[in-house]
Amino acid sequence: MVSYLRRKAAAKILDVLYQGSKSRSHFDEVALSSQLKVAQVNKKSDPQKPQLLLPYEKDSAIPENLGQKFSEDDIIESIYPDKDGLSIRIREEVFNKTVLEAVLQDGPEYGLHSDVHQFTSIAGEATPLPQGESVVVEYSSPNVAKQFHVGHMRSTIIGNFVANINQALGHKVVRLNYLGDWGAQFGVLGVGLEKYGSQENLEAGTTCIEHLYEVYVKINDELERLKTIDPEKHSALQNETREFQKRMEEGDEKALSTWRKCRKDSIEEFTKVYSRLGVVFDEYHGESMYYEKAKDIIEELKRKGLLQCEKDTGALFLDLSEEGNDKRKKIVTLQRSDGTTLYISRDLAAIIHRQEKYNFDRIHYVVENGQHDHFKTLVQILKRMDYPWANRSIDEFHIKFGRIHGMSTRKGQVVYLSDVLNEAKEQVIEILKTTATTKPLDNLEETADILGISGIILRDLQEIRKRDYKFTWERALNFHSDSGIFLQYAHARMCSLERNCGVSLSTDVDFSCLKEPEALRLIQHLARFDHAIHNSFTHLEASTIVKFLFNLGHLINAANHKLQVKNQAMDLAQARLLMFHCSRTVLANGMRLLGIKPLDRM
Repeated sequence: MVSYLRRKAAAKILDVLYQGSKSRSHFDEVALSSQLKVAQVNKKSDPQKPQLLLPYEKDSAIPENLGQKFSEDDIIESIYPDKDGLSIRIREEVFNKTVLEAVLQDGPEYGLHSDVHQFTSIAGEATPLPQGESVVVEYSSPNVAKQFHVGHMRSTIIGNFVANINQALGHKVVRLNYLGDWGAQFGVLGVGLEKYGSQENLEAGTTCIEHLYEVYVKINDELERLKTIDPEKHSALQNETREFQKRMEEGDEKALSTWRKCRKDSIEEFTKVYSRLGVVFDEYHGESMYYEKAKDIIEELKRKGLLQCEKDTGALFLDLSEEGNDKRKKIVTLQRSDGTTLYISRDLAAIIHRQEKYNFDRIHYVVENGQHDHFKTLVQILKRMDYPWANRSIDEFHIKFGRIHGMSTRKGQVVYLSDVLNEAKEQVIEILKTTATTKPLDNLEETADILGISGIILRDLQEIRKRDYKFTWERALNFHSDSGIFLQYAHARMCSLERNCGVSLSTDVDFSCLKEPEALRLIQHLARFDHAIHNSFTHLEASTIVKFLFNLGHLINAANHKLQVKNQAMDLAQARLLMFHCSRTVLANGMRLLGIKPLDRM
C-alpha cells in the first residue's frame, strides 16, 4: 500500500522527534502519515525530485532543521528541508513497486483506504475525521407534471457525485429525490386540467407529460392575460386555484386522483432519463408527504411561543429579525390565512422527519446558489426550535452550485434534458462516422450515448461548483483535449493495448525496468489519487478529481507514445503493461466516482 511508504517515512521522522522515547504511539505514526503529501507532477516535471513532502504549517511541531538528523536506509534515500517542508525521496524501485502493487491489490477500491482519509490537519495538528457516518443527500428534485428541464441537471450530476464519494469512503448514504409534487402550482394545474384537459392525452404515455405542461402554460397565460385586461376575473381565477390546493390538503378525492395520476406518470418519465445517466435513488419523497406533518410543526412552533399571527389576514409567521444596531427585518410566513402550508413549512417537516427516520450525521441539499437564503432560514428556524443537530455550518447543509448559460440544441430550442442527451448522442455519431481512424462499432448508438453523456457530465463537473459557466458543444464533445470523451478515449486505448500487445499481464515483474521519466511521472501521479479523493471529499468539489483525471489522461498518452509494449523484451514489456493496466484501473475508479461508465472500446 502507498500508506506503507508514508508510514515508513513518518516512523523515521518520529524516531528523530522522540529520540527513542516510548511515549510514541501507532496513532502518532498514522496521524503524521496522513499529513505527508505526494508531490504534484505533469508532463514536464523532474522525476528525480522527492516524491513525498511534509509541509511546514503554522504552529507545527515539526522543526525546520529536522532534515539534518536523518540517514538513508533501504526504503528512504534522503530527507532534507525545502522551502515548503521536509522533502522525502523514496528509492525509485521501491516506490514503483509499492504503488503498482497497491493498485493491483485494491483494484476498484484503490485510493479509498488511505491514512489521509482518517485525519485532517488543524493548526498543524492531525485531527481524527469521522468514519462511517449516516449521510442523506437530496438532489435532482424535478417538478412533477413537467418535463425534466436542464435546470435540474446540475443538481442531478453534482448530487450523484456527492452521494458516490460519501459512499465510496464508507459512509452510509441515503440517495433522496425530493419531488416538487405539491403546493400552489398544483392548484393552478388542477384548475387548468378542469378547463383545458383532455382525458385522451392524459392516458397517452409520454404525451401525457407534454399535455400536462401545455395545460400548465395555457392556464398561466390566461392568468397573465386577465391580470392586464380584467383584474376582477383574474382575482376570481386565482381564488379557484387556491381553492383547488385547499381541496387537496383537505383530502378531496377528485382533486387527489388527478394529482396521483400526474405524479405517477412524471416519475415514470424521470426514471427513463435517470437510467440513461446511470443515476439511482434509494427513495422518492415529495412535498406531498409533508403537508400534514407541516401542520404538526406549526403546532409545535405555537407551543414554543415562536409564532405570531398577522392581524389583518390571520396568517402565521415567525420573526427572525436580527437584534442590535444592525437589526434587519425578516418575517417568515409559515401558514397562509386560508390554513394552507408553504414550501418552508413542508421543508421543516421534511428535515425533522428525516432526522427521526435516518438519524443522520449529515444532510446535504444539492440546490443552486439562488436558494441559499431559503436554507439559511430553514437552519435559523431549526435552531430557534432547539434542535441540536442543526448547529453546524450552513455550507454543510446547502451544497450550492452556479447556473449553466448557453445550453440549447442546435435548433436553438429550450432545453429539456432528454433533448440535450439526444443532441449529444447525434453529434457524437456524426463525429465517429467522419473520423478516418474510427473502427466500425457493433453498438454505435449505445457507445455514442455513453460518450455524449460523459462529455456533458465532465463539462459540468470540471467547473468549480459554485461558479456559473458557459456551455458549448465544441468543448463538451471535444475528442482531443480535456473532456469526458478524452478520458473515455484514454481508457479505451489502454484496454486495446492489453488486448493487442501480445503480452499477458503478470504481477511478477522487474520494477527496475520502469526508469524512463514518462513512467516515473505516471506512477507518481497514481500515488496522488488518495489525496485527490480526500481534497474532493473535504469540499465536496468534483473538479479536484476531474483535474487529477485530466492530468492522468495526458500522462498516460505521453507514456504510451514513448514506451512501447509490443515487440519489446519480455521483462520490459511486462513491467510496462502492468504500469498501463494500473493506470487504467485508477482512471476507471475516478470516472466511476464522477458518475461515468468507462468504455472498453470506442
